[in-house]
Amino acid sequence: SYEVTINTSNGCTNSIFSTSLTWVEAGSVPGCKTCVMNDLDLYVEKEVDGNTKRFFPNGREDKDSINNSERVQIKDVKHGETITIYVEGYNLQNNAQTFALVATGCFGGEPNTLANDQDVYKSDDSASDRKQKTIIILCSLGGALILVIGVCCFLPRKKEKKKKIMRALSRKPANESEHSSEEDVKDINDAESNKTP
Repeated sequence: SYEVTINTSNGCTNSIFSTSLTWVEAGSVPGCKTCVMNDLDLYVEKEVDGNTKRFFPNGREDKDSINNSERVQIKDVKHGETITIYVEGYNLQNNAQTFALVATGCFGGEPNTLANDQDVYKSDDSASDRKQKTIIILCSLGGALILVIGVCCFLPRKKEKKKKIMRALSRKPANESEHSSEEDVKDINDAESNKTP
């Protein structure tokens, strides 16, 4: 067991005590959802109204025998309260099971000295970055698609117009071609200047 005492004397204002237990579970029968091979149990005891109250993990009223990660949270803890954390092994497949146990709360009385700009939860903007990158990529792809469609629609029309002009000129007699309309000459010049390599 591990015993901690809530200490808010130096400015700590966290009123929530939390402890988490986790361990690496050995492989079990495929498809089994409740087969914990090395079952560890976490619970916490605290005095409430003169009686010892036991708090179980993951919002349960009893021990958790199906998860290998368990957490107990107690709200509204007060300065000077003593909390005892228990980790017990039940039905272990091996002789021993290593585990990790973490507890958070006001233990030393010190307020949080972590600068807010270094708080990983406040500075993690990966979701907005992903959203912004997705919008940029989609807009770029949309613009490229519109450009390709425009080029594919415009070039065949231009080539068809040039072919019509060339056919019309090839049908005219020599003397008539000298008297071509200004519009035909302009169309020919435009067609010649816009030749694709």
